[in-house]
Amino acid sequence: MNSSDYIYDFILEETQANNCEEIVNYLTIREKWIGYYSEFGFACPTTSDNNFRDSWFHYRKIYKERSENEIIRQIANYEEHLQRAERDLVVKFFQDVSSSLEKWYLYGLNLQLEPIGEYDQIIELWKRESGCFDNGDKIKNGWVRSLYLYCKNNKKTQDDFYNIVLHVFKAYIWNNEVKITLQKLLHKMKNIVLKVRLGSSEIDRMDKVGQLTEQCVTLYEELVEFCNKQALKEATILGIE
Repeated sequence: MNSSDYIYDFILEETQANNCEEIVNYLTIREKWIGYYSEFGFACPTTSDNNFRDSWFHYRKIYKERSENEIIRQIANYEEHLQRAERDLVVKFFQDVSSSLEKWYLYGLNLQLEPIGEYDQIIELWKRESGCFDNGDKIKNGWVRSLYLYCKNNKKTQDDFYNIVLHVFKAYIWNNEVKITLQKLLHKMKNIVLKVRLGSSEIDRMDKVGQLTEQCVTLYEELVEFCNKQALKEATILGIE
């Protein structure tokens, strides 16, 4: 190693401390996304944890090296893995949510409700007992679980339950406002996924870990507000095939 490449102790210690802050910052970001995933009942991607693990592999090398050039390489590698870990969290979340909500969107557009006496009767009886509707006949959060328990207690099949859920969705949730708002949300989520995927193949990187998450917070808040307002969070978790 050339003497010009040697890094002094005080510089090395400062470098270690600054880069440790990056890892701590990522853990805060990760905790935020774990909350997002938990809110909608989806599993976090294992690839994100793998990248976080790999970032530690490179970070530890900073403590073993005395070559400035080698330390710069290790910092670049560990930062890349942290940013990959964050990207994986963002992409899978919006992929999972948009995939589920898109199915409901397509059902809203295409499902033709034909009167089915048995299902109509079940829905009317459930409405009276469930407490899932306000005085204006607007459905409330918790309706999916309530309907599931009602069908189970009345010995209905899984197919019956899915068909009844679709009937309730079409009759009491789906309307033109929901269609337009949901369409815009789906476009925003898919744009985020596409932007991240295309950006990952470029040389340019985010300035810091967490910058991508900052760009997603508003969209997440819009998503939660929409799902709560339209009583669709449980339906998003349920999915539908």
